[in-house]
Order: sequence, then C-alpha cells, then structure tokens
Amino acid sequence: MLALELAVALPLLALSLRRQTRRTRFSRAGRFRSALCYAGAGLVIGGFRPPEGEVATALLLPGLAASVVVGVARGLLTEVEVDADGQAWARGTRVTAGLFLGLIGFKVALGTAAYALDRSGSSGLGETLAVVAVLLALQAQVVHLRVRRAAERRLAALRGGPPRWCPQAGPELATAPGSVS
Repeated sequence: MLALELAVALPLLALSLRRQTRRTRFSRAGRFRSALCYAGAGLVIGGFRPPEGEVATALLLPGLAASVVVGVARGLLTEVEVDADGQAWARGTRVTAGLFLGLIGFKVALGTAAYALDRSGSSGLGETLAVVAVLLALQAQVVHLRVRRAAERRLAALRGGPPRWCPQAGPELATAPGSVS
C-alpha cells in the first residue's frame, strides 16, 4: 500500500509546490479545485477513519488545528494582484511553500507518534491529505476575500472615491493598482 500512497502523494506535492510558487490566475469558481483534488486523493488512498480512543483523538486534533492556522496564514501571505483588466493573480512565496512543507512534516511526525504508540490504525496518508485539503480550502477562501477587497480598491481608485467596504476612508486609502495590504 505504501507504493500506491507515494505514487499518489508525491505528484500532488510536486504540483502544489509548483503552483504556489508561480503566478497563477485566480478564479472564484475554481478556487477549491486543489482542495477537492487532495480530498479525492485522500479517499482513494484509504479514506479517513475516525480516531479510536483518546490518544488517537489527541493526535488528530493538533493536525487539524495546525491545518487551520497554516491555511489562514498562507492565505494572508499569498501575494495578490488585480490587473487593469480586473483579472486576479495570486502567487505564493517561499514562506507559504515552507508552511505547506512544514504542515506535511508535522503530520508525518504525528503519524510516527501514532505508530510508536500503537495507534497507527487510525491515521495514515489519507488523513494527511484530508488535512491538507482543509488547509487549501481555507487558503483559497482567504485569498478570495483579499482579491475581492483588492478589486473594490481598484474600482474605487478609478472612481476617485472610497471602497464600498470602508465608507469613512478617503481616496488615499485606496492603494495603487495591483497592490494589496
């Protein structure tokens, strides 16, 4: 089973690292595509089994919590730009790639701990891919919200007024085209 797990997981890892270090077009409709790919791969590899006992639950919860934190952090640290045509672009940084690899390493460490505590039946690569799917879904949603804000700022700058979401702001808070805080 390990060969199948690696045959599915390694290409996903390589694709994710490639996609997040290149400037890619961000679309609202396709923002959850990567998360769905990871979730599907997790189901194909072996699915997700509920934790069996307190120790297994104690090992699962930190992985989920780390996924939430890393997903939001990656969403906030991803470079976002809206060009003159209104097209949104996103690009990860070395930090976002490091956070991604760090989460995977953390999940591998938790899996190793589960194995050492003889609780390995409740964890596996399928669970790790499910946790990564949560990370990617949260990141996509945070980036989507940032893109919306950037588009509103761009439109407000073109109109010469404040963004709709910030009625008390003057034109000086509508940032230059393409930049996002």
